[in-house]
Amino acid sequence: GCAACEGSPADQAGHIDQNCLVNHSVLLAEDDDIVRSVMREMLVWAGAQVHMAGNGHEALNILRRSRIDIVLIDLQMPGLNGFETAEQIRRMPDMRDLPIVAITANLSEADVAMAANWGVSHALTKPVNPSQLLALMVRLLGLREGDGSALGGRVLATGVAEGGAASFRR
Repeated sequence: GCAACEGSPADQAGHIDQNCLVNHSVLLAEDDDIVRSVMREMLVWAGAQVHMAGNGHEALNILRRSRIDIVLIDLQMPGLNGFETAEQIRRMPDMRDLPIVAITANLSEADVAMAANWGVSHALTKPVNPSQLLALMVRLLGLREGDGSALGGRVLATGVAEGGAASFRR
């Protein structure tokens, strides 16, 4: 695991275990080339196998043909946006408990409520703090592998701080 990531403060120079995502496959759905490249670099550094999609349709195609452990998705993509993509992912067989983390430039209270309704597990605002994102991913992957019951049931949104995270409990 990545004990150093667990509960670490949101600090870019935080204690991040370089292998905290090793043996995990991440789908990164982001239409901005630069953001996608920077996030890919961080995920590869953390040991993840990264599949990249430039839009919602590509993301769904990758999910149909690859084993994915967690999805990072931009809510504001052209065409099939992040909300619609998350909803379609939830309709796919065996995808009900797949962690979906929304990453977006602007996260309003309405977005938080809508994301929860469309099947998003958590939401983070850009620019994403690397240690905060990795700690969240490790926690969500641990829940999925551990006592999956933590992901069953209804989604509840908690508050959002500026530049922070919204967490949805299922």
